[in-house]
Amino acid sequence: MAFLSLITIWLPPIFLSAVFLAAFYIYLCHKARFQKADWKLPALLNYKTLIVGLILFYFLYAVLKTFGQYYAWSDDSLSRYLLSPYQPIGYFVSYSWMHFWLGSFLNIGVSFIFYFFLRLLVLRESAIFRKEEAEMVFLGALLSGWPGVLLFAPMVFIFALLASASAHFFKK
Repeated sequence: MAFLSLITIWLPPIFLSAVFLAAFYIYLCHKARFQKADWKLPALLNYKTLIVGLILFYFLYAVLKTFGQYYAWSDDSLSRYLLSPYQPIGYFVSYSWMHFWLGSFLNIGVSFIFYFFLRLLVLRESAIFRKEEAEMVFLGALLSGWPGVLLFAPMVFIFALLASASAHFFKK
C-alpha cells in the first residue's frame, strides 16, 4: 500500500516535469532551426506526441487512482462497508468520477476547445499565433491541469496581445 501511495504522489510531478522539459527542448530546437544552428530533433519527439502521451497519462493515472481507492477501501475493516454488497456500486463509481476522472475530462475538454479556437485563428492567418505555437499552447493548457487551464487560457491571449502590440509599437 505504501508503494501505491508513493506512486500516486510522485508520478504526476515527475511525468509532467518530463513533458515540460521535452516541450522546452522542442521549442529550443525550432528556435535553433530558424537561427540556422545544428540542433537535431528526434523523429518521434514533437508536440503531438507529447499531447497524446499526456492525455493517455491522465486517463491511466485516473485508472490507477480508482483501483487504488478500491483496494484501500476493501482492505480496511470500516471502509469496506462503502463498497458493494453493502452499498450500491453507484456510490463508488460516483466517488471515483468526482475525485479522479472529472478533473481530467474537464482539463482535456477545455484544452481542446481552446486549441480549436487557436486553430481558427491560425486558419484566418492572424499575426498572433502560428501552427506550432497553437500546439505548444495546447500542450501548456493540458499541463496546467484543472482548474489551472481556466487561468492559463486568458493569460495566453493577454500576453499574446501585449507581445503583438509591443512588436507593432517598436517596429515604427
